[in-house]
Amino acid sequence: MSESAPSQSGPLKQIIHLILAVMIVLYLVKIYQRDPDYRAVEVCYLPYKVAHLFWVDAWGAVVTDDTASLLKHSRDLTSIFKSCTEEASTWKLLRTLGIPD
Repeated sequence: MSESAPSQSGPLKQIIHLILAVMIVLYLVKIYQRDPDYRAVEVCYLPYKVAHLFWVDAWGAVVTDDTASLLKHSRDLTSIFKSCTEEASTWKLLRTLGIPD
Protein backbone atom coordinates (compact mmCIF):
# COMPACT_ATOMS: atom_id res chain seq x y z
CA MET A 1 0.00 0.00 0.00
CA SER A 2 1.21 3.41 -0.78
CA GLU A 3 1.48 5.97 1.94
CA SER A 4 -0.76 8.94 1.52
CA ALA A 5 1.05 12.24 1.35
CA PRO A 6 -0.20 15.06 3.53
CA SER A 7 -2.72 17.03 1.55
CA GLN A 8 -1.53 20.45 0.55
CA SER A 9 -3.91 23.26 -0.01
CA GLY A 10 -4.30 24.29 -3.60
CA PRO A 11 -2.84 27.48 -5.00
CA LEU A 12 -6.25 29.19 -5.09
CA LYS A 13 -6.78 28.53 -1.39
CA GLN A 14 -3.29 29.86 -0.60
CA ILE A 15 -3.94 33.02 -2.61
CA ILE A 16 -7.26 33.60 -0.83
CA HIS A 17 -5.59 33.15 2.57
CA LEU A 18 -2.82 35.56 1.58
CA ILE A 19 -5.32 38.17 0.40
CA LEU A 20 -7.33 37.83 3.62
CA ALA A 21 -4.19 38.13 5.75
CA VAL A 22 -3.09 41.27 3.88
CA MET A 23 -6.59 42.77 4.20
CA ILE A 24 -6.62 42.14 7.96
CA VAL A 25 -3.17 43.68 8.41
CA LEU A 26 -4.16 46.74 6.35
CA TYR A 27 -7.40 47.04 8.34
CA LEU A 28 -5.51 47.01 11.65
CA VAL A 29 -2.90 49.49 10.40
CA LYS A 30 -5.66 51.78 9.15
CA ILE A 31 -7.31 51.72 12.59
CA TYR A 32 -3.96 52.42 14.27
CA GLN A 33 -3.18 55.34 11.94
CA ARG A 34 -6.54 57.02 12.54
CA ASP A 35 -6.91 59.82 15.09
CA PRO A 36 -7.86 58.23 18.46
CA ASP A 37 -11.20 60.05 18.57
CA TYR A 38 -12.25 58.50 15.25
CA ARG A 39 -10.92 54.95 15.62
CA ALA A 40 -14.35 53.68 16.65
CA VAL A 41 -15.70 54.74 13.27
CA GLU A 42 -12.83 53.02 11.49
CA VAL A 43 -13.39 49.79 13.45
CA CYS A 44 -16.99 49.59 12.26
CA TYR A 45 -16.62 50.97 8.73
CA LEU A 46 -15.08 48.00 6.91
CA PRO A 47 -17.55 45.45 8.33
CA TYR A 48 -20.36 47.87 7.44
CA LYS A 49 -19.15 48.21 3.85
CA VAL A 50 -18.71 44.45 3.43
CA ALA A 51 -22.17 43.78 4.87
CA HIS A 52 -23.62 46.49 2.64
CA LEU A 53 -22.00 44.92 -0.41
CA PHE A 54 -23.41 41.47 0.30
CA TRP A 55 -26.73 42.32 1.95
CA VAL A 56 -27.90 45.39 0.04
CA ASP A 57 -26.04 45.40 -3.26
CA ALA A 58 -26.32 41.65 -3.86
CA TRP A 59 -30.01 41.75 -2.91
CA GLY A 60 -30.56 44.61 -5.35
CA ALA A 61 -28.83 42.67 -8.11
CA VAL A 62 -30.91 39.53 -7.53
CA VAL A 63 -34.30 41.10 -6.77
CA THR A 64 -34.51 44.21 -8.87
CA ASP A 65 -38.20 45.02 -8.21
CA ASP A 66 -38.07 45.05 -4.40
CA THR A 67 -37.09 48.61 -3.52
CA ALA A 68 -38.83 48.53 -0.12
CA SER A 69 -36.74 45.60 1.15
CA LEU A 70 -33.62 47.15 -0.30
CA LEU A 71 -34.21 50.37 1.62
CA LYS A 72 -35.06 48.42 4.79
CA HIS A 73 -31.82 46.44 4.53
CA SER A 74 -29.88 49.67 4.07
CA ARG A 75 -31.57 51.30 7.09
CA ASP A 76 -30.91 48.18 9.18
CA LEU A 77 -27.22 48.28 8.31
CA THR A 78 -27.02 51.99 9.06
CA SER A 79 -28.59 51.35 12.45
CA ILE A 80 -26.11 48.55 13.13
CA PHE A 81 -23.23 50.83 12.10
CA LYS A 82 -24.39 53.57 14.48
CA SER A 83 -24.75 51.16 17.40
CA CYS A 84 -21.34 49.66 16.57
CA THR A 85 -19.64 53.05 16.62
CA GLU A 86 -21.36 53.95 19.89
CA GLU A 87 -20.17 50.70 21.47
CA ALA A 88 -16.64 50.90 20.02
CA SER A 89 -16.25 54.49 21.19
CA THR A 90 -16.41 53.23 24.79
CA TRP A 91 -13.41 50.92 24.28
CA LYS A 92 -10.50 52.49 26.12
CA LEU A 93 -7.96 50.45 24.14
CA LEU A 94 -8.85 52.30 20.92
CA ARG A 95 -8.13 55.68 22.49
CA THR A 96 -4.88 54.70 24.18
CA LEU A 97 -3.35 52.46 21.51
CA GLY A 98 -0.15 53.94 20.15
CA ILE A 99 -0.28 57.18 22.11
CA PRO A 100 2.91 57.99 24.05
CA ASP A 101 2.36 58.67 27.75
